[in-house]
Amino acid sequence: MRSGAIARFAGITAYGDVFHGAGFHLVDLSGWTDAPDVDMEKLARPTSHGQFLAPAYARARDVQMSGFHVADSVTSMEYESAALRGLFARVVRLTIEEPRGTFWVDGTVDVATYANRGFASEGDWLVNVHCVDPRKYGELRTFTGTTVQVFQYGNFPASPVIEVTGSMPSGYMVASQGRQFVVNQALSSGQTHRIDLARGWLYRGSTLQSGAVDVAESFTVPGGEKPVSVVLTPVSGSGQMTVKVTDTYI
Repeated sequence: MRSGAIARFAGITAYGDVFHGAGFHLVDLSGWTDAPDVDMEKLARPTSHGQFLAPAYARARDVQMSGFHVADSVTSMEYESAALRGLFARVVRLTIEEPRGTFWVDGTVDVATYANRGFASEGDWLVNVHCVDPRKYGELRTFTGTTVQVFQYGNFPASPVIEVTGSMPSGYMVASQGRQFVVNQALSSGQTHRIDLARGWLYRGSTLQSGAVDVAESFTVPGGEKPVSVVLTPVSGSGQMTVKVTDTYI
């Protein structure tokens, strides 16, 4: 697509909205707005019509950016073009600012080229970022309480992170949409449990806990404005939770 966005990655800012003089300018941005391809096993039903219903998963996303670069001098151009070429094989966070908001992805730079324009202090550049996680992320939203209404404005299900504090000597349960995450480990005042629902893991502080979960039914927050209820129920004692969810897009 023709770019009107601003791209930021590894300390480089490429402007696609208006000409900003010396610096990197973004002309084309592809692989950003389109949804990635889908992998799905297609198995025919023996002696029957149709196929078995199989889960579908999005493939990796490739975001390709290209444009031109203007430097104050040939020396500056050499330094700045070398910095861009040096991004090759590095993991970067790519942030795109566009009229509807600011979004980011993490990925590996697998193409980083720069071609000088003769003897002028300018050139053409191209960078491709390969994102093994094809989802794009936006604003982080936080909800605190024992019963909270959680939402996110993306267009794809988001996996929240839940931080639990309080004094619950017999453990607790977090439930949403008919699914449960049951913790049997005691939680003392001053401690924090962190539930990563993308993996179904429980941490105390930064340490992964083993054998501390009886039921690990992960759940997601659907995209759009409609909230879902998340409830913390202690077996004994009291506590509260903070649910963190990021606007998630595909």
